Amino acid sequence: LEEKICGYSLVYYYKDTAYYAMACKEKELERHNISHFLQWNAMLFLKQSGIRYYELGTQDFGDQLHKHVSEKDMSISKFKRGFGGFLITGYIGEKFYTKKSFIECYNKRVDQYAEEHFK
Repeated sequence: LEEKICGYSLVYYYKDTAYYAMACKEKELERHNISHFLQWNAMLFLKQSGIRYYELGTQDFGDQLHKHVSEKDMSISKFKRGFGGFLITGYIGEKFYTKKSFIECYNKRVDQYAEEHFK
């Protein structure tokens, strides 16, 4: 914008699939929807390049016992969903090597969840 770099987006692609890695924008230019502009132009470029799939990364739908989701993460997820597409469920496992470490972690998560949701 007027010879000033407003933001950037880093996208990796290989064969027919692309992955959105990260982006950054000038905070003072938020009203210009730079992130939307970058994503849309990336999608146009990828489509012209024969890319069939564009992975925007994980999305959060709200707090869960195993994961606290910040307002920023929720906002980013909403932004990603705004482009459409389809969701693929990812399953995650967690291994605790001792009963004590499991209990400490679990109790901390329950306390944090209760603090956030039962004020």
